[in-house]
Amino acid sequence: MPIETSTWNIVIIGGWNRAILTPQGVAQRLFKVEAGTPVDVEVALDSINTLRVNHDSIKVIAKSGSLELIADDATFDCMDRAKKIASNALESLPATPVAGAGINFRFVDTEPPGDLLTKVECPLDTAVADQQFEISNRRYARSLVFNGGILNIDLSVLSTGECEILLNFHKESHSTSVLKEWVDQSIEPLKQAVDKIIKSAFAIESYNGQ
Repeated sequence: MPIETSTWNIVIIGGWNRAILTPQGVAQRLFKVEAGTPVDVEVALDSINTLRVNHDSIKVIAKSGSLELIADDATFDCMDRAKKIASNALESLPATPVAGAGINFRFVDTEPPGDLLTKVECPLDTAVADQQFEISNRRYARSLVFNGGILNIDLSVLSTGECEILLNFHKESHSTSVLKEWVDQSIEPLKQAVDKIIKSAFAIESYNGQ
C-alpha cells in the first residue's frame, strides 16, 4: 500500500517586499503572465493580511519573512513548476535580503511497516521507560550532504502509530543568485534522492505523487 503525500512546497527565507508582491505583482513577476490575466486569490482566515495567489496548481504565499510556494498537486511535475516560480522570484527581486531556501517533500503513513518502527527505536527508549516515563512520540532526524547543500531527514512516529516523513533539501545563503542556482537544479536528482530514502532506506514500496 503506497504512503500518502502531504504538503510539498518550497520556502525561501528572506525579507520579501509585500508591497511589490501583490496578487498582480505575483502574477507578473513570478507566474510571468500578461497584465490583466486573472489569477485566483484566497484570503487566509487564520493569518492577518496574508493572501494566497493561485495559478497553474501553484499557490504563492508572500510573508514578510518568507515566500512559500505550494504544489497543489503533490507530484514531481508540479514541484518542477514550483521551482521555476521560485527562480522567477529570486531573479525578479535580486535585492531581497535572503537567508536560505528549502525544497520540501512530506509524506504520511497511517500504517507504517513494523520494521520501520523498529528502526526508529533506540536503546535509550528502554532506559527512559525504566524510569517510569511513557514515550508518546519517536523521531529520527539526520542531515546529509547533498549537491552542495543539505538533505534533512525527519521521521516522526506519533503515539497513534502514524508516521510523518519530511525530506528537506536545504541551502543556506545570503545571495539570491546562489539560492536561484539551488532551486534551478534539475528535479531528477531530487526525485532520485527521495526514492532512495523512501523506497530503499525506509523500505516503503511506493508513494503517491510519483
